[in-house]
Amino acid sequence: MKKVIIVEALSTGSNLIQDCFDRDLEPIVLERYLDTEVSAKALEHERSEKYSHIKVPFTIIKEQKSYEVTLEQVRALAPSFVLPGSEDGVILATRLADDLGLLGNPYSIINKMTNKFHMHNALKEAGVRHIRGQVCKTPEEAEKFYDTLDNENVVVKPPHGAASMGVRFCKGKKDLLTKFSEQLGQIGSLGDIAQELLVQERIIGSEYIVNTLTFNGIHKVTSIWKYEKKALDNGSNVYVGMIAIDEVTPEAYALVEYAFQVLDAIGIKQGPVHGEYMLDEKGPVLIETNCRCMGTSYPAPYGDLIFGHHETDLALESYTNQDVVLQRLCKPYGTKKFGFNKFMITPKDMPITNSPIFGILPHLRSFYNCTVYSTISTDNLAKTVDLETSSGTIRLVHEDYSIIKQEYELLKDLESKYFGLLYQENFDKSLGSLPEVSAAPDSLDSFEIDLRHLKDYPLEDVYHYLKQVILSVKKGGTIFVTKDAYAEFPYGAAGMVTILRIFGLTINLPVYKSDKIIAER
Repeated sequence: MKKVIIVEALSTGSNLIQDCFDRDLEPIVLERYLDTEVSAKALEHERSEKYSHIKVPFTIIKEQKSYEVTLEQVRALAPSFVLPGSEDGVILATRLADDLGLLGNPYSIINKMTNKFHMHNALKEAGVRHIRGQVCKTPEEAEKFYDTLDNENVVVKPPHGAASMGVRFCKGKKDLLTKFSEQLGQIGSLGDIAQELLVQERIIGSEYIVNTLTFNGIHKVTSIWKYEKKALDNGSNVYVGMIAIDEVTPEAYALVEYAFQVLDAIGIKQGPVHGEYMLDEKGPVLIETNCRCMGTSYPAPYGDLIFGHHETDLALESYTNQDVVLQRLCKPYGTKKFGFNKFMITPKDMPITNSPIFGILPHLRSFYNCTVYSTISTDNLAKTVDLETSSGTIRLVHEDYSIIKQEYELLKDLESKYFGLLYQENFDKSLGSLPEVSAAPDSLDSFEIDLRHLKDYPLEDVYHYLKQVILSVKKGGTIFVTKDAYAEFPYGAAGMVTILRIFGLTINLPVYKSDKIIAER
């Protein structure tokens, strides 16, 4: 059986283990060595969480402090391929594959593959649109570079990193110097300490993902997504969500045409690239390349539902059967279903004692699955400042665009206006079992909801009660909620209307001189 070394099988890259197993390949995970205790501890926690979901056998080996010892350890296993399973594994996987004479990208281009400054320099040398930037070790160097620009909007970021960690938007010189000093010396997403930072002019536009797969220098697109982000007051950039592009629009055409130029300029010969691009009035421009499969930890079947394939399987196939993968990717681009991801944003540091979000999500018609925090996994949510501090991801998929779009917007409303309907803090009351609704399913023409006897129950229990009420009413029947009832509910009428919409009810407009919310099933 052929052996495949996967360097750091994290995030979506953990799917490679199952993909290897399905192809009668032996997966061996190589875990990186980290000499920073805090980073090593965080990485170990992430590994444990990922491994707990893998249902097939695999072997784990450890990187040694000496690269030469690690190389000989891997050589003794006689692997057929060495692949990165995440951004953490790109440098080591590329170096090992090159030194072992295996299929992959030449290690000589590793800086252009992983360092944001060098990849943009490669574009500049190739005559491809790039972003002006400079690596700076001191605030004085940052100020000197800023003075050469004709743009007061700049970005400070680690030269090598992922998930928007350490990325800060700045407006004006004073703001730049403050944020530069704040980020210098911080631990980055890959466990390294920022001893220098990249300062770039800021491009303002719409941000996209173009995921590609290259084999023998031939580039193919595997998926295209559009990001929705927003800037926080501290200058950081948080992800709101991302939407799968379902057809070839003029924007998508221009992005892909440009992405191929980027891959050629960097020198990519083999494997997946997760490229992030900005599109402004001048056209597309690269933000960064990540020479591995897209992250966000989405399950393989989720990609299959949307695109008819998932990228880790295609990446593996590009090493094992290039003719087949070329044939699979020669079909016209499009999606089988619509796909949206909602990245949850926590508005502040908050303790949580109840997680009613799990009583809401299953009622969304487009809900596929989620990886969000619960009271089982944590008793405190951290304020979201980047992708790493998101409180989770909710994945939606549906064949009807209007349904998935409406439910994505509902989630945004819940998060921004009614976060207390998703998580409760300082809730310590326990009253045992919730009262049951005695009516049989689909047996009533109408039902008047009274929640006053439930005000001390956790919201997750209240949602369960509401579900029973709704199911007891015939389709086309009416549900009434009196003012006395919704006054006891978090956020009052607005909160109640939002939850009833999540449960799929149609809300009537208010009736003159009536204080009831009227909804139809």
